[in-house]
Amino acid sequence: MKSFLAFGWKPEWDVQALVDHGWRTDGRTMFKGVRKVLPGHYLISKHYGPVEEKPYWDIEYPNKNVRETRTEAEMIQGVQDRMLESVRLRLRADVPVGIYLSGGLDSSAIAGMIAHVLKEGHANLGNDASKDLSKMTCLCVQFDKDSGADESEIAKRTANWLGVKFVPVLMDDEALAKNFEDAAWFSETVMPDANGPGRLAMAAIAHKQGLKVVLTGEGSDEHFGGYSSYAPEAIREVDPSWPSSDFPESDRLEALRLAEARPDLNFGGEVGVRPESTSRMLNGSIQTKRLATLTPVKWASWTDCYSDRNQETLMVESFDGRVREAIATKWHPLHTAQYIHTKTAFPNLLLRYVGDNVDMVNQIESRTPFLDHHVTEYANGLPPSLKMKYDPVTKTFNEKYVLKEAMRPFVPDEIYNRKKHSFVGPTRYPDGPFKDLLEKLITKENIEQLGFLDWKQMSELVSKAFEGKDPLAMRGAMVAAQFVVLGKRFDVAKATPEILAQL
Repeated sequence: MKSFLAFGWKPEWDVQALVDHGWRTDGRTMFKGVRKVLPGHYLISKHYGPVEEKPYWDIEYPNKNVRETRTEAEMIQGVQDRMLESVRLRLRADVPVGIYLSGGLDSSAIAGMIAHVLKEGHANLGNDASKDLSKMTCLCVQFDKDSGADESEIAKRTANWLGVKFVPVLMDDEALAKNFEDAAWFSETVMPDANGPGRLAMAAIAHKQGLKVVLTGEGSDEHFGGYSSYAPEAIREVDPSWPSSDFPESDRLEALRLAEARPDLNFGGEVGVRPESTSRMLNGSIQTKRLATLTPVKWASWTDCYSDRNQETLMVESFDGRVREAIATKWHPLHTAQYIHTKTAFPNLLLRYVGDNVDMVNQIESRTPFLDHHVTEYANGLPPSLKMKYDPVTKTFNEKYVLKEAMRPFVPDEIYNRKKHSFVGPTRYPDGPFKDLLEKLITKENIEQLGFLDWKQMSELVSKAFEGKDPLAMRGAMVAAQFVVLGKRFDVAKATPEILAQL
């Protein structure tokens, strides 16, 4: 959006889109009069006439009542073959290529597959035809060891297992403070974690290492059932497509009750009461509730005039009639959850905050093998109970089961056996540069200049986050501070009630 500033554009906050979160779930943005081209769409204007937005592709899932005829082994092999081909294609480059590595399955599998195709002689590492694995560079964000979010040691062990070069990128509170404002500016979004600044810092080091292209692991959780919020959806209904996943109804209902009670299903923001009609449209899915709580800030009281539109209803109504019919009658609830996340938070938040637009600040092109359309379409056609597999004996979920089995040859035992951990930044930091930055940004003057946040409730966020060690307050402080950064750098006028603006 910042490119419009050169044409004299004067940004105005779209308070309606902020309050009902439409800026991160549909075609709107934070600013009035600026819209996004929706995923899988293109724009066309004939003879200089009105601009029309047309779809060219959309996600599809099979009818949940049609039985799967392939064997489990065939499907595992199908995933493996397509992922290897996707990785091989994305190594094509006439410049140096590296990898962003964490302690999780997704990026570890990408690194392992790269090492495999190089050893087998099926690809080059960009412009390096030596097949020398010691020249393969893996970069990893290194948070504070005591933060509970650092995965650098696990990532280093994976790199050593593969025999590749490992480059940690320190993201302490000083580095976070250094990159925090730029991450918001370049991503043009707000997120309640530190991954954006980490990504920005990692791209800077990648550039210093001489890299021009990196392969990353985004898209795996969306395609293969990796988020904890998917757990209730995985067992909300039986999976007729894969009868071996069936178990007693009483066990399923108990597992559903426990899955829906998980505390991590809500980011901490507020969401209105969902109308019964919306529940019917969603076939009971709660994925929209999680996404509607992603911005844990308090709005100014005058914005209540915009809160009559239920956020979950707006989310499902942003999909066309074909999709809503499929959600209600055709798709398994796990596939519904995957669709909702993939079409809302994934493109509008994740792929912006930790995606190519942040990487390109440092001239790094990021490539995502999991988002290859052949991989996508194959993964979408797999039985839901093989993506997130429930064990009624241990009462546990095995996330991304079919992917994990497909990637087994390419990752160490530690990664294969590791329970899924969401890749989010720490919510606790010591007193220091990052606290100083938040206190500088979250002031009465700055918050009131935004116009749409409640200063009284924002005023204690920093103290609660640091002295009170409150993770929700830390997330709220990050979001509020990012709004301030965007307001200042875009030079946005103070938001006021529409009736006052017209006087």
